[in-house]
Amino acid sequence: MKTRLAAALVALSLLGSAAMAAAPSMKIVSFTGQIQIKNPDGSITGVVPGAPLPEIPAGAEIQVLTGEAVFQSGDTVVQANAGDTFSFSAPAAGGQVSIAAVGEKTEIKVVVGKTEATLGKGDAVSVTAEAGKASQLAATAGEVSVVSDGKASTLAAGQSLAAAPAAPAVPAV
Repeated sequence: MKTRLAAALVALSLLGSAAMAAAPSMKIVSFTGQIQIKNPDGSITGVVPGAPLPEIPAGAEIQVLTGEAVFQSGDTVVQANAGDTFSFSAPAAGGQVSIAAVGEKTEIKVVVGKTEATLGKGDAVSVTAEAGKASQLAATAGEVSVVSDGKASTLAAGQSLAAAPAAPAVPAV
């Protein structure tokens, strides 16, 4: 009986660890200046050059106080400058990332492959990725300017497009 209980506890522990590892997050790829992260629990994390870079949890609001920054969650890249504020969310199961521009003078870029969306205050997009398929970029609020594989268009809330995939890396000779 004790052996079964111990085995069950180990299995639950491993499942919990796997679920925590799969929890969607965003990372800071590069930045200059200062970043402030308002975590879902209301706590604030400040990021400055030389400090450890935190994983940004889903449900966070990110503000670039000074400088510029590049963030990434899966295949979705966000480029932001001083004064830009945006929120990041993702369902626990993964596969979808949502970005919303919330700052007064925010103008961020959301890049997926060769597709670039420009978001201003009130605009939001979701990116859905499926293995072996082109990611889908959908406007979920506002009107979003998009350039995909060199072609410009505007997506209104509820509209989507298949993001042009990035060119494959050329192996070094």
